[in-house]
Amino acid sequence: MNKFFFILGRNPLLSLIEIVRLLDKQAIGFQIIDLTSEILIIQTKKYSANQWLHRLGGTIKTGIIVGQFHSLQEIKDFLTVENMVRHFIAQQEKKYVFGLSFYGNQLTSHQKEFQQQGMMLKKALQRTGVKSRLVLSESGQLSAVQVQKNKMIAQGSDIVLASGLHALYLGRTLMVQDF
Repeated sequence: MNKFFFILGRNPLLSLIEIVRLLDKQAIGFQIIDLTSEILIIQTKKYSANQWLHRLGGTIKTGIIVGQFHSLQEIKDFLTVENMVRHFIAQQEKKYVFGLSFYGNQLTSHQKEFQQQGMMLKKALQRTGVKSRLVLSESGQLSAVQVQKNKMIAQGSDIVLASGLHALYLGRTLMVQDF
């Protein structure tokens, strides 16, 4: 079973109800792993971002959880060139565009550190022959527009770092809401 995230919209309760009703209606068995006012983490066998997100008006992003951690240092240790290639880079023929999005107070307060690590990853990727560009946002959260316009889903990654009630999560956005 895989874990997936949903970035909840302006009205988190309404977004949550909408997601749960859709999954129930489609008879998709799932378990809620973590929930905050910004993010829902579920575990399920069946997942179809394309089938779900266009039906969820209150959800900003959805994607797969790549790792679950207990400390900020574990995430920093995980964010290596090898793990970027393994979990985030789908292709290497074109320029790889990636961005970092932070959800939850524990991570947003360390946003600058992770952005610096993102710059180091960009330089390390370039040394290995992977042309790359890092997209950052002042707010710390890349919008659906930024993710789509920079082709991060097709040619790169929106790397989501989220702090839940029970753990820290690292994920890759699979789909953003239709803006």
